[in-house]
Amino acid sequence: MEEKKDNGTTKGLLILIVVFFMIIAGMVGFGLSGYSEFNILQSPDTGVSDKSNTDEEKPVKINEDKGDKEEHQDRKENVKLPKTETDSKLAAVRTSDLSDVVEKVMPSLVAITTEGEESIVSWFGEQTRKTQDMGSGVIVDKDQRSLYIITNNHVIDGARKLVVAFEDGSTAKGEVKGTAAYTDLALVEVKLDSLAKKTLDRIKVAELGDSNGIKVGQMVMAIGNALGYGQSLTVGYVSAKDRVVNINDITMKLIQTDAAINPGNSGGALLNLNGEVVGINSAKFSDRAVEGMGYAIPMATVKPLINELKTKKNITDTERGYLGIYYREIDDASHEAFNMPYGLYITDVADNGGAKKAGLIKGDIIVAVNDNETLKSDTINSIILGKKKGEKVKVTFCRYENGEYVKKDVNVTLAERPKTNN
Repeated sequence: MEEKKDNGTTKGLLILIVVFFMIIAGMVGFGLSGYSEFNILQSPDTGVSDKSNTDEEKPVKINEDKGDKEEHQDRKENVKLPKTETDSKLAAVRTSDLSDVVEKVMPSLVAITTEGEESIVSWFGEQTRKTQDMGSGVIVDKDQRSLYIITNNHVIDGARKLVVAFEDGSTAKGEVKGTAAYTDLALVEVKLDSLAKKTLDRIKVAELGDSNGIKVGQMVMAIGNALGYGQSLTVGYVSAKDRVVNINDITMKLIQTDAAINPGNSGGALLNLNGEVVGINSAKFSDRAVEGMGYAIPMATVKPLINELKTKKNITDTERGYLGIYYREIDDASHEAFNMPYGLYITDVADNGGAKKAGLIKGDIIVAVNDNETLKSDTINSIILGKKKGEKVKVTFCRYENGEYVKKDVNVTLAERPKTNN
């Protein structure tokens, strides 16, 4: 009987010991799980830990009472999550709606309608008929008397009558202030007294951007009077910068874009997403047989010409200044074979010209005059023809030094033209 009693007591003790250890294990497990939760929340890898706090961090025990719950909630609210793709996705959503940018720039854009005449030969002999063309323009300047609008030269070339239409639907007569056929640009003037007050209150001078700062792959917008239907928008990307294009003996460095540029878009604006004009669209340089290749004249070329054309005057041959150089154009073969920059290679310098006095020598290559790129002779001829003797012009040239061409600037005072024996 005693053995059975002892056995029963022994079994009872064993059961109590097992239950006791199970309770202890449960309590330890609970404590460990709570400690693990705290360390996960506090782990520096999640970006939660405050690196600016120099005090030694003390473990915080998380209990189920109200005060500790509030402290735990505060710690969660201070968690700084790592950056995700959310920002870029929001940017993509933002650029998908460009209506605010378009609304901002529309008062700076105009439609241009020109009327001219052309001669045609038929079975009935030579006849004259009226022609009409349409294009676009950008308001780039304003003074107390006039608005000044940049457009393409081919838009206004040969026009006898020129009508400018503004965003509010009003129209006014325009006059050609100056042209630069070598860059396919022209400046149109509209007198302020020909505009209604509501139009004057609405129109704005465009914000001119930096075309040198644009990047291939950057989104751009083209706005213009496409096909004469009124202002419309196309969107694309910058496909290439400084694309050398030659058409009708005009060689230029242009911005290439896949934004559609159609007839009527000529003279309109190529804009960045800030609404700044980075180029002037030109359908003249676009090939209709190729899709997704539009071109715009960069603002780096346009800006210097605005003031040049604005102040351009007709002067007589005796008043005209004299640069005094002989030159030849750098062709593709010379550019590729000798790494010569495109421009005008000086073959000789006249003794009585302004160039020699300014230090230009044989072998220098003129690449710009008054910040206008000089890739063809038409450029320099057009600029000098509008300058009087005694006026200064800024000449940018490249000189071969130590195995490479170094770009330099010099101010040249134009001399008096030498008399010719007739």
